[in-house]
Amino acid sequence: LVDEEGVDVLMLQETKLQESHVAEVEAALYEALGGGEAWRAAWACSTARKGYAGVSTLWRRRVGDAACRPLSVDPAHEADREGRALLWELSGASAAGGGGGVAEELHKLDLRVGRVLKVERHSEADSLYVEEVDLGEPTGPRRVVSGLVKYMTAEALLGRRVVLLANTKPSKLKGVESQARVNSLAN
Repeated sequence: LVDEEGVDVLMLQETKLQESHVAEVEAALYEALGGGEAWRAAWACSTARKGYAGVSTLWRRRVGDAACRPLSVDPAHEADREGRALLWELSGASAAGGGGGVAEELHKLDLRVGRVLKVERHSEADSLYVEEVDLGEPTGPRRVVSGLVKYMTAEALLGRRVVLLANTKPSKLKGVESQARVNSLAN
């Protein structure tokens, strides 16, 4: 499927791996993907609890390390200790090639980059922020409700670029309408 869809970046969630198992699993993945000379990998393993969470990202060497590289995560943060987060800088990578299957479904996603203009704690939910995100639309910024409170401060989120899934149906979260979904963010 990876070759069929032309995937350059492969992300795995909930790997449940400890650091001592990564080398063995990585070698097996490289073999399944046609050899380690074509791929690179990065792993985040749980250091707080054994067999908990864990994520991995593999990318084709042709994409290049400058185009796809892990960014630092605060090692003191809960998300990092539990192996839940790998932050990436991706440029020039293709998530899927053309023609049918997964690629056809991915083309339905309206992913847009915007800048967070305002961040407030949700008045009804301690775990949620309400953000205003500028997508450059004539209608003005969108209101987005996200569960990023336990991962970053409002100050750290303010002014950042975020990738939003912009064509979701607006939905209310604890009484506040969210007009998009946050997928990722960058400096």
